[in-house]
Amino acid sequence: MKKALAAAIARPTLLATLGEARCVAELSRYLAVSERRLVADAPHGDGRPILVIPGFLCSDLSTWALRRFLRKVGYRSFAWKQGVNWGPKPGVRTRLLHRVHELSERCGQPVTIIGWSLGGFYARELACIRPDLIREIITLGSPLHGTPQSTAVWNAFLWLNRKHMPQLSWGELQFPVPYEVPCLSIFSKGDGIVPWEFCVPRRGHCGARIEVRGSHIGLVANGEVMRILGQHLGQPAPGRPPRLAARRRPRRSKTVAA
Repeated sequence: MKKALAAAIARPTLLATLGEARCVAELSRYLAVSERRLVADAPHGDGRPILVIPGFLCSDLSTWALRRFLRKVGYRSFAWKQGVNWGPKPGVRTRLLHRVHELSERCGQPVTIIGWSLGGFYARELACIRPDLIREIITLGSPLHGTPQSTAVWNAFLWLNRKHMPQLSWGELQFPVPYEVPCLSIFSKGDGIVPWEFCVPRRGHCGARIEVRGSHIGLVANGEVMRILGQHLGQPAPGRPPRLAARRRPRRSKTVAA
């Protein structure tokens, strides 16, 4: 039944995919108008480490505006440092696990991961493998379920990854469902790459959702997304209250015999 429903969800139209070009205007508007105001309005961060994973066919250059915003509001943001995200090539998951472990050890606390598109798929996989190293997962336009061939980049993804993932030829892809780590999905119904229905957590699955306006490519430079991130990260993570400073016991006064 679920497979039938997923198959019934159509790939974004060509017009919707071509409309992704508006991401240039979204980035320009964010840098020229929105960034300074959003930084001033956001609660000051607690310095937690945040790893940002780029989407398919993108590199760390594509997430620099997002990482800069996170740094300006008081967090330690980190790039994934694997060049262009060509897909789940051999070694990608292992290197990501090492990266998360390294950041957790360096910062002395679990890592928050923000994954854009395919980067969110990786983030949820990591949360299934090592939930102890991850504080929270936030996905931007990432499919949480569905049929991968319904995305606008399916043909390119299949061509680049068919040799080491033969199951892709039948359209089979196992979507990770991390139950032990809080998850937030941010998506847009104007997405021209991934059907927005795939970004909504299924009933019974963990995770919250928030809808924004904008393109898929522009989610990493979307003023509404930045505002949500600033407010969301400024709150205690669900199920993980902030550590309270230990109270010092009052010193007992010593009575001196006269």
